[in-house]
Amino acid sequence: MVTPQVLISFNLCWVFCLVFANCTRLTTKHNNDSDFVVVGNINDDKDGCQYLLESFAHTSANFTFCAISHARPITLCQQCKDPYLLTVGVHDDILKLEDEAGELCKEKLLNLDRLQVVEGGFSYIKNLWDRAECDLCYDMGSDNKPKELNSRTKEILRLYNLTQECIDQHQNTTSLYHNDPPVCSECKQFYLDLNSKYNELKDSTPFCMDITDLMNSTRYEWSVTIKCCLDRQKPELLFLLATSIISVLPVVLYIMACSFSGKKKQNIVLRKRVSIPYPNEDEAIHKIDDAMTPIIEDINSANEDITEGDSQPSVSRAVERDQ
Repeated sequence: MVTPQVLISFNLCWVFCLVFANCTRLTTKHNNDSDFVVVGNINDDKDGCQYLLESFAHTSANFTFCAISHARPITLCQQCKDPYLLTVGVHDDILKLEDEAGELCKEKLLNLDRLQVVEGGFSYIKNLWDRAECDLCYDMGSDNKPKELNSRTKEILRLYNLTQECIDQHQNTTSLYHNDPPVCSECKQFYLDLNSKYNELKDSTPFCMDITDLMNSTRYEWSVTIKCCLDRQKPELLFLLATSIISVLPVVLYIMACSFSGKKKQNIVLRKRVSIPYPNEDEAIHKIDDAMTPIIEDINSANEDITEGDSQPSVSRAVERDQ
């Protein structure tokens, strides 16, 4: 017996399926330049401008989803070209087409939109495409829109596929982070061809972000992951050895200088005390008194002459006595 709860659940599920089917019904509109996917049924829509608005919402959402899905590794230019062209085509239609009343869709959807939602969304998509420089990897058509990958981009992709196939074939998965000589020797020429061709072509015209990121990841894998950049390891080893020797050399020279050079000894001259050549102290004192007596007499005579006012004869006598 079927319970009421089961019937209610079944009805709810059926209603949900109907709503989901109506919301995701897709129709393809054929335009002069390109095709784009829109939401809803064009036969049920009387307002062509509203139809374009819903189409722009759908195509811009597709491009945003594609760009985020291919952000790592970067393959936006290769994988998201079609959503980008659809978005540009719908935006061009909004600028050019009119509704049934003859009013431009641009006036209804852009000029009266104070928030500039449509233009803001299109500017984001256009700026993202331009920042990735995706047009550099394509041949441009007469309408200035990318058509297909140019020859230089195809050549880089071909050499990359050969290099990656060789690495996948010879790489030992058990030693991803150690030297793997079979990979380095077998795939060296493929890698050198890829690297030289990229350097040769980028000098004339840069590549789009897809190719730039592709080369950066390939070089990282070759030199860091599988450690095949042996020609760079030897110069680095010599540089490290030379730097170490130069750094240690001053210390060694200082130690040798301290070890083999003796300290200079300063000769200290000791002053000797003057000895008195007399046998006893009394005799020495007597000799000193005898030597000082004439000097004391001269001083006394000079004082007497000064006192009497006759200093000149006394000075003369003192000079004669000295002589």
